[in-house]
Amino acid sequence: MAQPRDPDKARADILEAALSEFAERGFADASTNHIAQRAGVAKGLVFHHFGSKAGLFEAVLDKVYDDIERAFDETMRSAPWDPLSRAVHWTRAKAWMMRDDARPFWVILESTTRAPPEVAAAAHRRGRERMRGLHQRLMREADLSRLRPGVDAETFGEAVWAVAAGLESTLLPLLGRSSRRVARTLVEQALRRADGVFRMLRFGAYPAEDKRDEMD
Repeated sequence: MAQPRDPDKARADILEAALSEFAERGFADASTNHIAQRAGVAKGLVFHHFGSKAGLFEAVLDKVYDDIERAFDETMRSAPWDPLSRAVHWTRAKAWMMRDDARPFWVILESTTRAPPEVAAAAHRRGRERMRGLHQRLMREADLSRLRPGVDAETFGEAVWAVAAGLESTLLPLLGRSSRRVARTLVEQALRRADGVFRMLRFGAYPAEDKRDEMD
């Protein structure tokens, strides 16, 4: 007699299959039949675990953000304490994550741009809370004494975060249709452009006598 399937393993397989399906086809065109086939489970098991296609999409998003937060924790263990250098450290790590597996970032993009309004609204709230939490941690754990007197740390942090978000939105569509070798070149080029913007932020936010450059 066949052994019953481990429910946790089945759930994880469904989430992995759904991540690929939503990234490739978007929410509207994603098929729960295809997801079940990719996961090697009965379609009814998908609904048993997640209730609906929207519920499955939300669960995929939660997993994506959980994975990003784990990557953030790992990456920031070796980050410098200077706030701008910390942001650059995380931005570079995230860009290489996009090169290695763009699916999570396609799902995030789908959740904010092309999902149905009721799904997008909930996803936007969830994403804003999760990413704002990382943003706050990045700045809260930094040494803000390097900032020039009068520079608001929160505003400065938002500007830095906006540069990183712009890099992602520009890079993601290019990576989607590129080979791994070309994708590496694209990431390197994008990071060089981002470094130029980060250095302009450093010039405006740090005292003129502060010549240290820890971004390299």
